[in-house]
Amino acid sequence: MTTDVLETKENTVTINIRMLGGFEICADGHCIDESLNRTRQLWTLLKYLIAYRAEQVTLEDLTRIMWPDGDIDNPAGALKNLVYRIRTILTKNNIPHARDMIIFESGVYKWNNDLPCEIDTEILMQMHKAGMDESAPVGERISVLMRAVALYGGDFLAKSRREDWATTLVGRYRRIYIECVHTILSLLEAGGYEKEIEIVCAAAQAIDRYDEKVHLSLMHSLMRQGHNSRAIAHYNSVTDMFARELGSVLPSDMREFRHEMTRILRGKDTALDEIYLDLKETGKPSGAFYCEYEIFKNLYRLEARNAARTGKSIFICLLTVSTGNEHESPNSRRYGDIINGLRDTIQKNMRMGDAFAKFSPTQFILMLPTPDHESCDIAINRLLRCYRQTSPPQGTTVNVKIQPLSPVGEKYAAMSS
Repeated sequence: MTTDVLETKENTVTINIRMLGGFEICADGHCIDESLNRTRQLWTLLKYLIAYRAEQVTLEDLTRIMWPDGDIDNPAGALKNLVYRIRTILTKNNIPHARDMIIFESGVYKWNNDLPCEIDTEILMQMHKAGMDESAPVGERISVLMRAVALYGGDFLAKSRREDWATTLVGRYRRIYIECVHTILSLLEAGGYEKEIEIVCAAAQAIDRYDEKVHLSLMHSLMRQGHNSRAIAHYNSVTDMFARELGSVLPSDMREFRHEMTRILRGKDTALDEIYLDLKETGKPSGAFYCEYEIFKNLYRLEARNAARTGKSIFICLLTVSTGNEHESPNSRRYGDIINGLRDTIQKNMRMGDAFAKFSPTQFILMLPTPDHESCDIAINRLLRCYRQTSPPQGTTVNVKIQPLSPVGEKYAAMSS
């Protein structure tokens, strides 16, 4: 009688599984996660069986996932041992259903779908479906999508997201999350829920810092609330981030927002403090000034005017990167890492008054105020030494061309190597 009661009680216990942002199994107040055992294969097997519990998993699938290099003589025996160890860990940590979570059926191990369980990825999918239903009341859609945004604690299985079997699911759940975010922002904007927009944007930025729509939604909301200074500060922060971390110009919609914001501010009497905030850099500046090429052109033209009046000596330097492989695309990830490494070296090792920009996928252009050509050579050679110390990939070269800035009214002189 007692045994039957205990069995019935355990059968009513729901297993709660978290896979977004990490991996954790909880049931009846007891939890386990990957910190309990460092054996990667053990956790990989458990995660895979849960993630694909709705699929027909074969022994060949498990063998390929667990031993991708094929270095296994007896996969069936190795899997049996891993399952035994999983059950042992679950049992030692008082997790209900410990012996029944993984079952052996039709010659292969699988997750026991007869057990009551709630998995955050599946809940996210259900919330996404409900939130995308345009026939449902707007209030219900907002409510369910707010819960979906709060549920997403990070990318699918953070510690496994780079494993081949997990990458597809990482992308799938992130796309679903982003669609939830974009949809709820549109609904909130239509309803005038400004504070909720700020909450959603803050959560979304923690997941994807480069999502253009999220930044635009936040800045438009701030402007609608009259928080112009905050909108300006956020725009400047995003501009700096795109230039510093991505080495790219802002998307067109972001630039259009800037024009819109400027028109609004010019249409009223704006306080000097607000204008000053718009002008100043965000954070504490350090190293050379990195900017978009269009801004660099304006800086050049200003210095050309000053040079015509003061005779100030400034040199323009063009740095061109080559990997030694003429067939390698400048858009490749390896090329991108090399370019980003050189950009960081320039920014850290040149002076605060030096300006530079990315001219093309493989080129940077610098403006260096130095008294003569020799001093410019010294500065560039020091920069190249610093870059070599970062150990760029073998075969990487940086070609340098230098030319004095031509003051307004003077003829152009070709660059020298």
